[in-house]
Amino acid sequence: MRYLLPVLSALALSACQSAQDSSNSSSTAELEVAKPITLSARQISSVRSGVTRVLKNNDLEDPRFGKMLAGRTSKAVVVCGYVDGKDSSGQYVGERPFHGLFLGLDNASSFIVTGTGGTETENAATFEVCRRSGLDLTPS
Repeated sequence: MRYLLPVLSALALSACQSAQDSSNSSSTAELEVAKPITLSARQISSVRSGVTRVLKNNDLEDPRFGKMLAGRTSKAVVVCGYVDGKDSSGQYVGERPFHGLFLGLDNASSFIVTGTGGTETENAATFEVCRRSGLDLTPS
């Protein structure tokens, strides 16, 4: 599992880069935009569980979830949202964006976080992946 996240992240980012390269050429290929959906209670639970695991790996606890957007592509359910967690001193670090997807045929199990914000660069990359997926989290 530890090695799966970087691989999935690389695949997601390479798909975005491939789509960008294609759109910059004479080709008409585009990145598939997710059709907005409402997450089920089971899906929300799976998202919370997946994001909580990532926070613990980054020494953050007690997550609070904010806005979450989801969409279905032909191959997956993509989720983008905001999460806040407490650091070792018990202070919330501030909302940071995340994105991920569901694996599995039922699209309610095995939520994999493919990226999180934190630094300005990480936030920008996360917002861009979500925007390209049709799930624009960018603050107004």
